Amino acid sequence: MEGLVDPGFKPFQREAKVKKFSFLLVAALMVFGVFTYAVAADHLLITEFCVSPTEGEFVEIYNPTGSTIDLTDYYLTDDCYRGNNDYIYVVNGATNVYSYDFLVQFPSGSSIDPGEYQTISTRGADDFYGQYSVFSTYELKSQNASIPDMIPIDVSSDPTLSNTGEMIMLFYWDGSSDLVKDVDYVIWGDKVEFVDKTGVSIDGPDPGSASSTYSADTDSANQAIVDPDGGGGYPHGVGKTAQRAGTTEASETLTGGNGITGHDETSEDMSVSGESWTVDDTATPGEPPSGVPLAQGSLPLAFSLSQNYPNPFNPVTQISFSLQERAEVRLSVYNIVGQKVAELVNGKLDAGSYRASWDAKGFTSGIYFGRLKAGANEKVIKMILLK
Repeated sequence: MEGLVDPGFKPFQREAKVKKFSFLLVAALMVFGVFTYAVAADHLLITEFCVSPTEGEFVEIYNPTGSTIDLTDYYLTDDCYRGNNDYIYVVNGATNVYSYDFLVQFPSGSSIDPGEYQTISTRGADDFYGQYSVFSTYELKSQNASIPDMIPIDVSSDPTLSNTGEMIMLFYWDGSSDLVKDVDYVIWGDKVEFVDKTGVSIDGPDPGSASSTYSADTDSANQAIVDPDGGGGYPHGVGKTAQRAGTTEASETLTGGNGITGHDETSEDMSVSGESWTVDDTATPGEPPSGVPLAQGSLPLAFSLSQNYPNPFNPVTQISFSLQERAEVRLSVYNIVGQKVAELVNGKLDAGSYRASWDAKGFTSGIYFGRLKAGANEKVIKMILLK
């Protein structure tokens, strides 16, 4: 019954117990020698982007895996021109970004949870807010002290994502290896900014003087651009964004590549016929694409509850979640003292991705908690109602 305190819902105690358990588990694994850094299983996706001319330029990333991923050694760049692969020279400090390009690293200690979307404003968080009424997760230009800045490695005076032709590469580098590892790649327009590292050898900061050599990328002529309307022009319409239509990577070569999981990230078919980048619609920063179920093409890899969007909100917010299997589901909202004030979902749902809406009209400003229970799984998010 709404308004009664749920004795089983203790968000602060629960969080402390989870942290304690996680610490003890990691400690035990390290003692018994089975703790490994499973970077090979990490495969984030670029799921949405917005290009100039607009102050709302951004790149969105999504975590489709079942694990929280530490972003400390992840980088984002549009730093490539005519196949010069400039970004890969981050390993020896020899990058030289082209006009309007950027090469940035995620803040130390940042991470992304399973099923979570995060946004990077290529302008600043305040400009981003002016466009979308929500703050970006990170910003390139420091405008808002409460929003983490991406770490500049090599950034031009006015970084911009061109609408006529550009690429975006999300990549990983551990700080000591000769080679970086591609995580996800998108390209559009004239393809002048294509990536092709085939046969390039580099000696990075690792011990010894031997160089390492990149495997073959897809040649530029066979790289398929993001082209939702099939016209070969801009990646999205005016006032809209390009959005990935699911979690699949159409026709991507899965072995022998330079990717973090061994894929050839330059081989994905991003054309309209590939059907993985087919959305040209209103921006949805921080949430699934407009009108397209996240699970299109594949079922979710894990149970997840995403941060509500927008947050802070007034008075309506959206809550997205994913189920790995059919389950009895209950999505409820609690106030700061643990009273249930709303029940948004109560019933059996099949595996898939869902979105619920909470209209907090009539509620006072403050902190609320969204609690998702599905079988034995449970997750809680903190939401801020600001009137």
